[in-house]
Amino acid sequence: MIWKTRPVQGFAPLEIGSKPLTGFTLIELLVVIAIINILASQLLPALSTAREKGRQANCTNNLKQFSYAIEMYRQDYEYQFPYWLSNLQPTYLGTNPKILRCLTDQNNGASGHGFEAWGASETDGYGGYDAAVNVDALYRSNPNANCSYLYMWNPDKVDAGEATGLPVSIVTWRDYSQYMLTSSQYKGHTPVVRCLWHKNKGLGPVLNIASEDYNVYLSEYSDWGASYR
Repeated sequence: MIWKTRPVQGFAPLEIGSKPLTGFTLIELLVVIAIINILASQLLPALSTAREKGRQANCTNNLKQFSYAIEMYRQDYEYQFPYWLSNLQPTYLGTNPKILRCLTDQNNGASGHGFEAWGASETDGYGGYDAAVNVDALYRSNPNANCSYLYMWNPDKVDAGEATGLPVSIVTWRDYSQYMLTSSQYKGHTPVVRCLWHKNKGLGPVLNIASEDYNVYLSEYSDWGASYR
């Protein structure tokens, strides 16, 4: 038996070559490209903002991990603060170097906290520069570590401008933090660790962990009144 197909009523059979195929005209193509460009210009800033929010959330998580590690260290060492965040590895923070890095810091901690006004590029024991190239840093037990965060209890010499108006005995960041924690109007609210990279890049505020309750809060660089809640 031979089956024969019938054309469906209302539809003409397609005949190849009976009509030339046509595509977009140049004007139509340009309109489509213009629409894509407009959509991209509206979406990309939103995507960049979302990406930066994700990086800040990662930093907040790192700061929380630092607070737990610092508190465990202090319980083991008669409530003394460690000299550097890098000292907390591997005993309190494990061995993964990424926890010491801010994702916004494209140098992966090699340039420390990155704020030049506070000696971020100094390699002679100034500026709280927790990186391998800070060859004169005291008590860095993890010499190959690079850290993106400013740890306020480090033993480097404090920038003279930062110590203006304070007792002459304040020579190091550690002295400065001790004074702010015990003798200033900001008792208990001084930051232990700060991430300056989001502010350095103009993408967000400074992220801080408070010494009193280890809560994360936002601030500017040096506006202590705003910084200390």
